[in-house]
Parts: sequence; C-alpha cells; structure tokens
Amino acid sequence: MTRTGHSPVEHHVALGDLARDSITHFTGVVVALTDWLSGCRRISIQPTALHDGKPIDPQAFDEPQVEVLERRAV
Repeated sequence: MTRTGHSPVEHHVALGDLARDSITHFTGVVVALTDWLSGCRRISIQPTALHDGKPIDPQAFDEPQVEVLERRAV
C-alpha cells in the first residue's frame, strides 16, 4: 500500500513514448506524468507538429485512455 492507501499500480506509459488519446486521437510525445493524491495519473502529450511555426501546447489525459504507439520515440 502507498501512503495514500492505494495499492501500487503498474504504469504502461513512460516519458518519451509516442502516444495517442483513444477518445480524441490527439497524438504526440509524452512530456509529463502527473500523479494525484487521489491515485489518478494524468499523461501530458505534446504533438510533434508545429502550428504557424510554433509548438502546439501539450494536453493532459487520464492514463487508462492513452494508447502507446511507440516506446521511447525520443
């Protein structure tokens, strides 16, 4: 058990993975992992494409809805 009372969970998403949100199909590189006290884990994905020559802001998704397309893409 963790100190929040939750059992440890094995995570399937890692920094640098190429991933996609299964609902919106937002795709990019995993740039951040955020663990909340409630046990929720959010995955921040940043697209590799540019918009008007500038990077597109990353978006965060709940881990269960994120699909890994390629391990350690960067």
